[in-house]
Amino acid sequence: MCEYVFENGKKCGTKSLAGSKYCSLHIPLEEGELLYGGKIREIKEKAFKRKLERGVRYFEGVQLYEAKISNLTSDKPLIFKNSKIKTLIVENSELKGLSIFNCEIDKVILLASSIATLWVKDSVFFGFNILDIKFENSIYVRNSTVRYLMMNSVHHVEGTSIGEGEYGEKETVYGRIEFSDLKNVRRIGVNSRYPLLKELLEEHGINLPGMSRKHVKAKIFLIKNVEFDPSPRFKRQVRIFVRNFDGTLQLENLEVPGHVEIRGGRLKVPEFVHTTIYNNLVFRGVSFYGDTTWNLTVLPNLLTELGVRGFVILEECSFNNPTMEEFFYRLARITWEKVATKRRQINITIWRCLPEESRKWGGT
Repeated sequence: MCEYVFENGKKCGTKSLAGSKYCSLHIPLEEGELLYGGKIREIKEKAFKRKLERGVRYFEGVQLYEAKISNLTSDKPLIFKNSKIKTLIVENSELKGLSIFNCEIDKVILLASSIATLWVKDSVFFGFNILDIKFENSIYVRNSTVRYLMMNSVHHVEGTSIGEGEYGEKETVYGRIEFSDLKNVRRIGVNSRYPLLKELLEEHGINLPGMSRKHVKAKIFLIKNVEFDPSPRFKRQVRIFVRNFDGTLQLENLEVPGHVEIRGGRLKVPEFVHTTIYNNLVFRGVSFYGDTTWNLTVLPNLLTELGVRGFVILEECSFNNPTMEEFFYRLARITWEKVATKRRQINITIWRCLPEESRKWGGT
C-alpha cells in the first residue's frame, strides 16, 4: 500500500506501484522515470482521470506531468494541496471552486470555464493564465511566487453567493479579484496580447479558434504588495498592463521597476496607495468615473500616495468628474515639468564642466 502520509496523519492506502512504496499519483516523477521510463507519464494521467471519474475532488501530495480537467461539472470544490504538477489545465468546465495551496506548478491554464471561487495561496508558478472565465464570488492569488500572470476576458456574474468560510477565510467580498503578496513577478497582463498562447494551448491538445476580447469585469481589482523581478532587462518593460477593465482598480504598496499602462475600459474611483512607478504611467482611451466621496477621501492624498519617476501620459481619456480630470492632468504636467527641470540642470552642469573656449564658441 502507498505510504504517503496526508496532513491529517492518515496514509494514502492506495495500491503502490511495483518496485515503489508509493501509488501512481504519489510516486515522485524522478523515481517513476527510473522504474518505468516514459511510460510513467501515461500511468499517472490514467490514474488521475480515474480519480476524477470516481468523484474525487481533493488531491494532496500528488506529482503529475499534466493534470487536465475537461468538460467537468462539479458541485464540490476541486482542491490541490502540497502537490507538484508540470501543467494544470481546466477547460470547458463548471466548478464550485478551485483551490491551490502550497503547490509547485509550472503552468496553470484556466480556459472557457465557470469557477465560482478561485483560491491560490503559498504556491510557486511560472505562468498562471486565467482565460475566458466566469466567477461568482472572488478570485484570490495570494502569498505566491509567479513569474507571469495573465488574465483575459474574466467576468464576475451574479449568482447565489456562498460563504468564503468553505475555503478557510472569513472575509466575504463578492466580485473581487486580488493579486497580493506575490514575489518575483515579471509581468501582470490583463487582456494583453500573448503571441505564444496559441502554441502553448496546442501543445496540450487545446484548439483555440480565437481568443475573446471581452472586457474584464469585476467590482474590485486589487494589486497589492507585489515584488517585481529586479533584473535590469525588465526595467524598461511594461510590468503591469491592463486593457478594457471595468470596475474599481486599486494599486497598493507597490514599487514598479518599469512602466504601467492602462488602455480602454471604465475605471471607477481608482485608488493608488503607497505606489511608486519608476518609469511611465500611461492611460490611453480610459473612461474615468468618480464621485463626491472619492473627491473628498481619495483625491486629497493622491499626490503623496502616487509617485511617478517618469511621465504621466493621458491620451484620448474622458472624465465624468471635472475635479478628477483636473487632478490627473495636473499630475501629468507636474511629471513633465520635473523631467524638464532635471534636464536643464544636467545641461547646466555639463556646460560648467566644459573648457572656457568651448563655452565661448557655443559648445553647448
